[in-house]
Amino acid sequence: MIKLVHGQQVKVGHFRWKKGIFVNSLKACVAERGGDYEETCERELKNFGYINKAWTYQEPTVVLSHYDHEEIAKKAIAYENAQFLHSGDQVEIEGEVFTVFIAGENYSDPVHFRQ
Repeated sequence: MIKLVHGQQVKVGHFRWKKGIFVNSLKACVAERGGDYEETCERELKNFGYINKAWTYQEPTVVLSHYDHEEIAKKAIAYENAQFLHSGDQVEIEGEVFTVFIAGENYSDPVHFRQ
């Protein structure tokens, strides 16, 4: 079982670009904003019909007029050290178990976590 935490960078092997993909959890997002987790879950269920407890987001590609080579080097090191995920992997996030599904690099949320 792979343990992941909110804000952790992950990677998958078959994407063309080495962009940051970061884990998010509902519990951590609610806690960061001082909200009530149970109330948030009830609202999610009422509004959407399901509760999305964990997801990822992918850094966007942006063309800049100036590139900071130190920042590029830091991101490259972070990418190399990121947790590698495959479809079907079992992961634990905030005490809950999920199965990894790789949606694809063309999505803003390229890695999905299914219960």
